[in-house]
Amino acid sequence: IILFFAILGIVGIFLAKGAAEPFGNLYLWLFGHVPGFQLFRDSFKWYTLVAVSYSILIPFSIWNIYGFLSSKFKIQNSKLQFKIQNYIPGLFLIIISLFLIFLIRSAIFGQLSGTFKKQSVPLEYSQLEQYLTTDKSFYRTLWIPNTQLFGYYSNLNPQISGRDFFREYDQDRLLKRINSSNSEQLLNYSGVKYVVAPYDSEKEIYLTDRKPDDKKYQKIINSLNSINWLKSDKQFGKIIVYKTQNYKDHFWCNCNAGISYKFINPTKYEVNVQNFNNGDKLIFSEGFDNKWIASSNSFKVSSIEFNGKFNSFEIPKGSYSFTVSYSPQRYVDLGIRISIATILACLSLLIYRLVIKRKKV
Repeated sequence: IILFFAILGIVGIFLAKGAAEPFGNLYLWLFGHVPGFQLFRDSFKWYTLVAVSYSILIPFSIWNIYGFLSSKFKIQNSKLQFKIQNYIPGLFLIIISLFLIFLIRSAIFGQLSGTFKKQSVPLEYSQLEQYLTTDKSFYRTLWIPNTQLFGYYSNLNPQISGRDFFREYDQDRLLKRINSSNSEQLLNYSGVKYVVAPYDSEKEIYLTDRKPDDKKYQKIINSLNSINWLKSDKQFGKIIVYKTQNYKDHFWCNCNAGISYKFINPTKYEVNVQNFNNGDKLIFSEGFDNKWIASSNSFKVSSIEFNGKFNSFEIPKGSYSFTVSYSPQRYVDLGIRISIATILACLSLLIYRLVIKRKKV
């Protein structure tokens, strides 16, 4: 058992170093050829193996050293004389305990850095959240150039990274795209009501050679101010919020039909239409996927691509209610049921075996 955990620790250490020498090419080969290995693009994830290994090896080593000291320094009975050797094994355990406490002092005193560093939400982002949550309707916020750690979002009000939305990761090209002639229509169809220029409180957005560059922030502000279909709406410190003029709802159509809907979960909506005519299209402003299905007792239609980006449904004429759902979700629901049934079966089997064992005793 100990040999297994020793090998596990060595393997974890080797993989955690990633592409660094020695044998760095081996990690790159594994990354390119082993299915699922891309989950470990960040090689530090392999430290989990090291932690599991050391959680056994360290106490095992302490236990063996304590046993060795106890055998070497046997307790000698003496009522009149202090014998230091009587206390060496216990002193060893005290020293080890104090050393381990010293190692985790950062966790005890709240001084951890990196991922575990305690974060406080800047006042500007708290004010932004209070402002956005007053609007109870559906809308999206587009963050230029990128979303920020403390940016507000919810199922009703998703946030979009400008870099990911336009697939432009160079700031100058991104600003050119948002200034192009078709960007207004694209954002309106996407349900974008607010465009946000974030405050870079964590020093990770506006960078040049990995150093904060305020000129990049100012260039974004100047560019957004020059767009005539964006109106400066609110400012919270260095966060500037712009508003679009004709954004669309989550479900909409270029017709006179009345449309209302209810959010059930991210993969299911209940929709009601009034006075829908033949030839009208119901637009659903999510990324196109023909696995979105509009269905009722009388019809079932798959999504059709609209404007090269969104979903649309050609539903029958009339006034009625129906469901729009993402069909692969049923496999997820089935998997959840199977998982719950498996857990219950395992628990029942364990309880049954305990009961039978107790009866035999």
